[in-house]
Amino acid sequence: FYQIALRADDSLSELITLTSITDFTHLDVLRPSDQDGTAVVPANLVIDNYGAVRSFSQELRLAGGRGDNRIRWMAGGNYNHDDSHEVQQIFLHGSNSSVGPVEYDSVALEIYSQPVNAYSAFGSLNYDPVSSVDLYASARYSYQDRHYTGCSAVSNDDSFGQAFGFLSTLLSGTPTPPIPVGACATLGPDGKPVPVLHSTLKEGNVSWRAGVAWKPSDDSLAYANVTKGYKQGTYANEALAFSVGLHPVKAESVLAYEIGFKVQLLDRKVQVTGAVFDMDYDNKQITGTILDPIFGHLTTIVNIPTSRVLGGELELSARPVDGLTIRSGATVVQSKITSSLIAPYPGGPATDHRGESFPGNPKWTFLNDIQYDFPISARLAGLIEANVRYQSDERAYVGYYPYFRLPAYALTDLRAGAHTNEDRYSLQLYIKNVANKYYLIHATNVQDTTIDYTGMPRTYGANFSMRF
Repeated sequence: FYQIALRADDSLSELITLTSITDFTHLDVLRPSDQDGTAVVPANLVIDNYGAVRSFSQELRLAGGRGDNRIRWMAGGNYNHDDSHEVQQIFLHGSNSSVGPVEYDSVALEIYSQPVNAYSAFGSLNYDPVSSVDLYASARYSYQDRHYTGCSAVSNDDSFGQAFGFLSTLLSGTPTPPIPVGACATLGPDGKPVPVLHSTLKEGNVSWRAGVAWKPSDDSLAYANVTKGYKQGTYANEALAFSVGLHPVKAESVLAYEIGFKVQLLDRKVQVTGAVFDMDYDNKQITGTILDPIFGHLTTIVNIPTSRVLGGELELSARPVDGLTIRSGATVVQSKITSSLIAPYPGGPATDHRGESFPGNPKWTFLNDIQYDFPISARLAGLIEANVRYQSDERAYVGYYPYFRLPAYALTDLRAGAHTNEDRYSLQLYIKNVANKYYLIHATNVQDTTIDYTGMPRTYGANFSMRF
């Protein structure tokens, strides 16, 4: 991975600044993964992911305001080009739920390419009618032109090509020879293999934000926002036995309302912040499952037609004595699927999930942290910190199935170190998950097995940094 970024600012006048930001990013990936979760040797299912992403973006913007700073504005545009390529190479040893050989061999390649050109124009305006009130509004028009190219191809195994050649003969009524190594095996509507799949997704939207911030004193602030936002549509990279299974994931949109505050008390030794929010989603994108007639259950991205999230957060920070900081916070989030969503879960049938909460969405999260900073010498200072984080139970997928329930857990971390007063040098020792808590971060079904993914055990480490 490497990234090159260049920023240039030019003062066109005392009140207007031109900014240019250029960025280029390159990423190469090779990630082998034992997917079956069993002790079978050789592994029942191994998937090698390898590919590359190259991204270029160019942004130009003007920013300025009035001399008294009561009016501030910004306007600009952005161009972004992403070019991503990915290959999944699937190795099977043997499974009751897959087309494949008994011998351990590379069976299939899943090949994807998604070049994207994206354009946007944006602007914002801040206006302070009085010194204690800030009114702000912003908008952004975005457009993307995304192209998908891909297929399920035969790797170096004859049985996969023979199986799809036989299947094509049955469906098309035309004798089809075994599909050769390297060729696409995905079948079209006529039952015959397609050379490669092509699809295009073009979409545009306008996101915006408006709000007001009120600062009645130097120690207090209240605000209210309303925001309309979007997440771009895309194509999920998945195994496709039939071309009709290729479809884009629609753009996700949300209309969000938020009200919050910040108050400092007792000569700024205590700070309290809080917020409540209400978010209405259309076509929210979540990790889900589709049922392919050949490959079985495939993890993909699915859209929830309509859904809603209500929540709030509260944080208290106190400095009772010099060097001692105590923080405590809580977040509650209640999500709900408000429309019909008929979808399978891994290894199970399709059901309607209306009324359920989102997967990967714990209702409660608590964080408690205590940190003590103290002088060691004229140039050196030390710190000791402990924090405890708790989250309630959640689910890996939609549906109330015990296999995919992730129980609640609490983790304790410790940190101690020393640093120079100007933070030029710093050394820290840490222990994460002090109690060596066994906890789950995901669960899924792959081939013949249901698999739990565990979090990290007790971990020791050290960080050293030096600033030049």
